[in-house]
Amino acid sequence: MSPAKPDLCVVMSVRNGGAYLPPAIDSILTQTFRDFQFLIMDDKSTDETAEVLARYAAQDPRITLLQGEGRGLAAALNLALEKTNADLIARMDADDISLPERFAIQRDWMTAHPECVALGTAVQTIDADDNPLRIRKYPSNPADIRDRLLMRNCVCHPSAMIRRSALRQISGYRENFLTSQDYDLWLRLLSVGDIANLPDVLLQYRKHNTRTSDSANRSRQTLYSVAAIASHLGQQVNAPQVDMNDITEETVLSQLCALQPLMAQTEYAHAFSRHVMRFISTAQGLSGTQIRSLLSALSTKDRLKVKLYAWFR
Repeated sequence: MSPAKPDLCVVMSVRNGGAYLPPAIDSILTQTFRDFQFLIMDDKSTDETAEVLARYAAQDPRITLLQGEGRGLAAALNLALEKTNADLIARMDADDISLPERFAIQRDWMTAHPECVALGTAVQTIDADDNPLRIRKYPSNPADIRDRLLMRNCVCHPSAMIRRSALRQISGYRENFLTSQDYDLWLRLLSVGDIANLPDVLLQYRKHNTRTSDSANRSRQTLYSVAAIASHLGQQVNAPQVDMNDITEETVLSQLCALQPLMAQTEYAHAFSRHVMRFISTAQGLSGTQIRSLLSALSTKDRLKVKLYAWFR
């Protein structure tokens, strides 16, 4: 491997992750495939993260430490991606554990499937004390993944290996997505190639109350994921795109309203209804008129679900 052009770059962003950082880094450094660059972005940590990272960087020359700007995960990952020219990018989170064969298996698969731009894996969830919880498997066939992504995220972000050329084609992560960055990324990557998942469990995914997906503010996560799918559906039907640089309930509502008359007779009608229902069920600032307008896009069954949710919320 030429040091100037590594085949693989591992990209990790961490903010106040000192508690789980050592086993996460150890799981990367002990991979059976060893020829990689390891970029770790410290995104304004205030705990012991900096000390832990400095200790590891002094021991292994594959590690390069970077300083983030505290602007969130998407911005940190984009900054890191600017520092590598590797063909393949392996994502890793600072609280997960990659199994020893992960990179070798994923790299070989990506080499054999040039049409694939991203590859996830099955994962085993673990708790804060490393106890195994359950195994999560995802659809593996690219066609099935395209269909499933219309409904929900089905690729585990920290398990993914992605072609840097594909990331460059779509200009990387959208930094205005403060959560659901990965869902938005997969939907946009579909425009340049296939996405697949391996059935092999190659990552232990830690579940604890500090993960973004487990935070109390689930309405915010719904807002951003609906923004991602609304943008994607709009491109599929050539709808006018609403400026969503500032993702708010108002901008997402505008995008959904622009899509509403275009969805009924398309293959995307069911997916659109599902996400309208999710949006109505969690949005906090919609008026009665706005809710009634969006409800008209739903089936009778889905309208009843929304009303029941609103009643018991």
